[in-house]
Amino acid sequence: MRQKKTMMMVAVAACILLAVPLAKQYVFGQELRRVPGMAQPTLSSLDLLSTVPSEISENGEFVEAPLVSDYGYYSDDHWVEQKSGFYITTGAEGIIELSIYYPFEIKGDQTTHVFVNGQPYGDFTIESENIRYQIQTTPTSKVYVQINSDFAREPDEQDARRLSFVLSEVMTR
Repeated sequence: MRQKKTMMMVAVAACILLAVPLAKQYVFGQELRRVPGMAQPTLSSLDLLSTVPSEISENGEFVEAPLVSDYGYYSDDHWVEQKSGFYITTGAEGIIELSIYYPFEIKGDQTTHVFVNGQPYGDFTIESENIRYQIQTTPTSKVYVQINSDFAREPDEQDARRLSFVLSEVMTR
């Protein structure tokens, strides 16, 4: 009976912790930014990052990477704003592959700057509607990726967001 009561108390405590966002959350020693009107990472969503896909990706194949948005990424429709940041857990080789879809007019001068853990990593230019961009970083670790695009769709009455592209898939190995 005592064991059942203890298990029930642990289950209730876990439900409370998973449902209530923390007052302040830190990843890599930095406080997570708060963006009004956007769903904020909670303890449970950050716990996704502890799921390192290394045991699955050891055979060299890409697997879906857990991604937690800090700002500017919408998980419901996968749109990325002009400026965005998110956390990703890397696989055994430390390679992250972003699959990008750009449904607007391609002008050839639309560039996105990528930062990893606060350091400049590289750029990519929209040259076709489907792009794959790879990032090589530390294996089996949590990394912070920032995207800064020099282009965005202008907000309108139907959608007030400044969207750059769709991040259709995030894979790692």
